[in-house]
Amino acid sequence: MGEINWTPSQRKAIDASGISLAVSAAAGSGKTSVLTRRITERVCSGTADVSRLLVVTFTRAALLVVTFTRAAAAELVTRIEKALSEESVKNPSDKRLIRQMLLLPSAKISTIDGFCLDLIRENFQDTGISGFGVLDADAEKIMKLDIADELISDYYDGNVSKENEISDFPKFSDTLGSPSSDNALAPVTVKLHDFYSGCVNREKAIKDPPENAEFHLSFWGKAIYGIASELARHYMNFFGAALKTIRASEGASGWEAAFEADYDLCRVLYNKLFLGAPYEDIREYLSDFESRSVKCGQVKSQFKTPELEYFKNIRDKKFKKELAELRKNFFSCTGDMLKKALSETESLQNDLIKFFREYDRRLSDEKKRRHMLGFSDIERIALDLLYDSDNDCPTAAAKEISSRFDEVYIDEYQDTNELQNKIFTLIAREDNLFTVGDIKQSIYDFRGAEPSIFTAQLDSRKKYGEQNGDKAAKFFLSENFRSADKVINLTNAVFSTIMNTDGKISYGDDEKLVCGKTELISPLPEMHIVCKSDENPSLTEAAVAAEKISALISSGEVKAGDIAVLMPTGAYASDIAAELEKRGVPCRNGTAKEFFQSPEVLLALSLLNTIDNPSRDVYLAATLKSPLYGVTLDELIYIRRCKKTGSLYSALKAFTEKTGFAKGKRFLSDHEQFRSRAKICTCGELVREVYSKTKITALCGGDKTGVNTNLRRLYDYARSFESGGSRGLYTFISFIDELIDTDSKVDMSGFGGGADAVRIMTVHGSKGLEFDTVFFCDTSRGFNRDSAKDNAVAVRGMPLAPRIYENAKRIETPMRRAATEIQSSRQSEEKCRLLYVALTRAKRRLVITGSCDEKNAKKYDFTDPSSECSLRRSIFSAYARKKCKSMLDLICTGLSECPELCSIDFMTELDTTEKPQTKTEEKNSGTYAEGRYLAEKRLDFVYPHELLSRIPSKLSVSKLFPDVLDEKDDSAKTDALPAPSEPIVPVFIAGESDSGASRGTAMHTFMQFFDFGYVDKFGVKAEIKRLAENKFLFSGDSEKLNVRKLERFFASPLAALMRDAETLYREKRFIIFYPAESFSEDEKTKEALKGERLMVQGVIDCAAKTKNGELILIDYKTDFFPDETGEDEIKKILAERHSRQLGYYKYACRELFGKSPDHTYIYSFALDGTVEI
Repeated sequence: MGEINWTPSQRKAIDASGISLAVSAAAGSGKTSVLTRRITERVCSGTADVSRLLVVTFTRAALLVVTFTRAAAAELVTRIEKALSEESVKNPSDKRLIRQMLLLPSAKISTIDGFCLDLIRENFQDTGISGFGVLDADAEKIMKLDIADELISDYYDGNVSKENEISDFPKFSDTLGSPSSDNALAPVTVKLHDFYSGCVNREKAIKDPPENAEFHLSFWGKAIYGIASELARHYMNFFGAALKTIRASEGASGWEAAFEADYDLCRVLYNKLFLGAPYEDIREYLSDFESRSVKCGQVKSQFKTPELEYFKNIRDKKFKKELAELRKNFFSCTGDMLKKALSETESLQNDLIKFFREYDRRLSDEKKRRHMLGFSDIERIALDLLYDSDNDCPTAAAKEISSRFDEVYIDEYQDTNELQNKIFTLIAREDNLFTVGDIKQSIYDFRGAEPSIFTAQLDSRKKYGEQNGDKAAKFFLSENFRSADKVINLTNAVFSTIMNTDGKISYGDDEKLVCGKTELISPLPEMHIVCKSDENPSLTEAAVAAEKISALISSGEVKAGDIAVLMPTGAYASDIAAELEKRGVPCRNGTAKEFFQSPEVLLALSLLNTIDNPSRDVYLAATLKSPLYGVTLDELIYIRRCKKTGSLYSALKAFTEKTGFAKGKRFLSDHEQFRSRAKICTCGELVREVYSKTKITALCGGDKTGVNTNLRRLYDYARSFESGGSRGLYTFISFIDELIDTDSKVDMSGFGGGADAVRIMTVHGSKGLEFDTVFFCDTSRGFNRDSAKDNAVAVRGMPLAPRIYENAKRIETPMRRAATEIQSSRQSEEKCRLLYVALTRAKRRLVITGSCDEKNAKKYDFTDPSSECSLRRSIFSAYARKKCKSMLDLICTGLSECPELCSIDFMTELDTTEKPQTKTEEKNSGTYAEGRYLAEKRLDFVYPHELLSRIPSKLSVSKLFPDVLDEKDDSAKTDALPAPSEPIVPVFIAGESDSGASRGTAMHTFMQFFDFGYVDKFGVKAEIKRLAENKFLFSGDSEKLNVRKLERFFASPLAALMRDAETLYREKRFIIFYPAESFSEDEKTKEALKGERLMVQGVIDCAAKTKNGELILIDYKTDFFPDETGEDEIKKILAERHSRQLGYYKYACRELFGKSPDHTYIYSFALDGTVEI
């Protein structure tokens, strides 16, 4: 059947029956085609009825096919339809096939959510749930945050059910959240709640298993011993390889004794761990490991090869440090300390369980009130329908549903979680479950995917044909029909090294790709590493990639639409897009970017805000000045001058009525129409009308810049918003504001752009896609380890591991450190899988780019046997993989064994050499894009050091802020506007004001000149009089001084400290140089400013050197606060408001006095006390 020449392995996967089969399908192996063919043959043979695909109400001989995305479901339906159509053409008299074709539209090949939804709706009498909608993920997130905030407040107020009370809720809040912020606990609550939503039994997952065994036999003890064993085993191999090299090298025997001692140290440690020695024994053994170390003897320089130097460097700088960290992190606790840590950990776990019970109840009540469910609710309710948790067995409903299916198909099984897996095992039988997946492509840990489930399924089974009567088997599809042999060879070389370790992923003969497309001719894969240096700061990886892409397109080898630029994250996407656009290359940026910061979305939201409330001046000004209405800055000034009070909207109306301002008339007409429509139509309809009438897409640049993509996504938001039960423009705007406040990012993969454009996307967004040419960029970006910073670490399959909060301090525990370490190991495995997906997207051409400092370039030279990456490969392990810092580290380590599989180029300058053109080519210079690029390149020369020319010669401390040297739009500066119509009256005519600023100046002047001895003897008032008579205070300053506040200062401990100081510096003026890069937040600017200095002048209010040698920095503040402001709030505001300025003063102290201040105080006259910064 069919025209495809199925390979023997594919044919077996199609034909196998009467058995549960787990198919490990490698990238490009045609798994979807195999799955389609298997289903089609069963339908055509009469074993299954197409109308009953995934319909859970049908009788036997039905099939259940579950996929993980709507796109995959739609593709499968299309493929089955095509296959049935082909069979019908071959057998026109087969009435059953014709019937199957007619019934195909009723077939449901569903996502997991769709399947669970059908279960709930069909069994509403058992679930008690009917007539509900499904919450949008963003709307649910905001709801969960709101309810978490309310619950936290109620816990503080004691307004919770008695059974869920937490004895010390402030401690609970400070432990999981932050003692310095009341807003920290809510997002942590939502994050942990989402994390545990994929668990069958959340409470069991959170809490430590009950154990009475000794610590080393407990769950945490075994975890810690596993971590220590990994380190010991790695360094045993390391020192073994080093000793082999030393013994084979001439003149290196002086190091042999030291390396032998370290090898023995690791061997003994590993054996103790392997044999299960008590915790105290390991602790004692590591307590003085330094005493077992032997100092290296002498080796003459002529005998020190790069390989020997590498081993020596690792031993001296890494091994000892890492072993000391192991001791400190895991084996420094006494028995009592461990018991206390375990007790505190268990207490917090119990409190979190209570907190979640109350949280779940309130979430459920709110969702019932709205008649809505979230996606995690749908799966949970489906599980409750199928699973009797009290007796750990299927329910009657599960047994009845299971009996309906002859075969259950599940695609992308590597991305399932524990709860979903439980559902599938409840509806499948031991001989009818067909799962398809690829462990090496499991890259969705952040969504809850647990690849260990599919791994366990594969590990527990024998290969198909070898199962000896078993009702379950496994099968491998390794042929790749996507990529050329050169791409496959590189992929196999890399992953044979980085996956074949002692970790949880492997890359053996079954997993290696076999080229199924041998006829495809391809170039050798390329690697370009940009060497950054001070001499050429403009050379960037983005520019190199864009230049290579431009050259490929210009040569006619590929079209723009054949190229994809993939990156580990979307952080670098805008840089590459900008470089491509600079060269006239069309591109589509599909990364998950700062959607709400894109200009077209900001403009659309400004207009919507103006329609909702025209009195919001900022939004109105943005709308008027935009391309929609074209009001200039000067025109805005004239509008405001027409009516200086009231809103800008009222001024616009007055100005338009007075002058007949055409732009104003058009805006007011549109605004009136949109306001009227907003009252009667949905948000989606209003947004569509706004787009249509204003022509916002065309005015903002059209689809060439991705405008259509972003505006269409905003329109989708408006449509989906009201499907969740909310109504009205104001409510929609509030919803968007909350999304922005919660830092929500919008996944734009799959959206927008023309067909013939370079695709820019993350590796996650490229899953399931393929491209002729792939540029894998930004590979040197460091791996993100931020999750290790969480106060409580949640790792799948492990209990929650928090820091302990005691005596206002966070205390680390061995349990939390173990959870963090295991999480790091799993993240390193996921990075390998992410790399696998990236490399296997390429069909014909693969180009890898990265960057490094010029001095570190050698470490990535995989063609050099003495380079760091080549030497690392010889002792590569799961432990070494965990220590790799980037994708580039992994790739170069893997390639070092077969350097001939990839070319490498270390770039120190950008090659933009133009190819000579023929006369015909000069006449017809190519496309508009090429012409534009050449014109810009030849005419738009930019002075390479223009940034340095903008550094001011001098700045005062008051003008400093972290991005003061970043380029800004100064078009609205007041000194560029026409002179005001009212004359400025000099102070000597108008008289001095009694403003807060003038009173603050007076207080500072007094603090500069007062005399402690005079104040102590005659009092503050007498000192004020003395200073005024001696002209230290200006005329009028005496009345501005607050005598009571000054008297309280002189009675304060700070004044006593100043009296007793050995040296007191008051109004200490300085001019010093600061590193210029400290005053930019732009990474490119910071790089360009390295080595440059900025002259800064300022005045330190007071610095005191005490008799015991301490340096005290003091700053006086006269900030005003309302009477109702509490002391803690004042302290918080002062710290936030002035910490940056005092940071600059601290730097000045280091320069002036040769040391940093031991203490830094703000003396607040509003507080009558000090705040230590």
